[in-house]
Amino acid sequence: MNKVEGLKTVFKSSKMEFLPGVYDEQSAALAEHEGFKGVWISVAEQVPCINSELAWRNVLKRVGALCGMLTIPTLLDIGRGYGDLVITVQQLRRLGVAGVCIEDGAESDLPWASDTINENCRQIRAAKAAAGNDILLIARCGALASGKGMQAALDRCDALQKAGVDAVLLHSQKAHGLEIAEFMYRWRHNVPVIIVSSQYSSVPLQVFDNAGVSVVIRATKNLDAGYGGAQTSDWLHADGGFGQNFPAMERLAAHSLR
Repeated sequence: MNKVEGLKTVFKSSKMEFLPGVYDEQSAALAEHEGFKGVWISVAEQVPCINSELAWRNVLKRVGALCGMLTIPTLLDIGRGYGDLVITVQQLRRLGVAGVCIEDGAESDLPWASDTINENCRQIRAAKAAAGNDILLIARCGALASGKGMQAALDRCDALQKAGVDAVLLHSQKAHGLEIAEFMYRWRHNVPVIIVSSQYSSVPLQVFDNAGVSVVIRATKNLDAGYGGAQTSDWLHADGGFGQNFPAMERLAAHSLR
């Protein structure tokens, strides 16, 4: 099974799956060693600071090195992306990235307007047409997190799934997780829904599993954060009961990565 098919299997699993965030070679190797079926890497915070093709290529070089050392799939968060999405997706596909997550722009200062989502969907359709089945596209929906409401989130995710995304990543600023549960109750499509668990640390993961969430990401450090001198594996520590639900979390937390 290739990495793209492996990530599809994670998305389509009959039970909720887990992807840990990794930020360097050691954390990636540890995640694979402990049996996780894939990993999450984020360069979203660096992307707005990239002002040259050379800087972007340096990011690609680091991502490629991580993908090359892993036999499990990588889901890469690129935020709003750098340059043309079609070109970016093709670059990442050649590096062996199994899935790429992009923001939908709902959390920006732009007014909530149909042309914003239409442009986003246009780019997604173009990227899917160019990449085919060789990489998965995941759209991060920020409608709930930006206070635009449940109906806006449903409408936006509906448009994104019609544009061809393979999954949607849903954010909410409400730590109780009720918005996620309500969204799942009202969501009528087969496109998988992903969430980031650290936003709802006090909510038992069984709540989201029962609601139908497909994948939980334990996002922590940005890819560059591993170079900041951190001495412990903060990204792996359990919080709010997360440990007893997250596979191998106790063993992972015992390791020092730096």
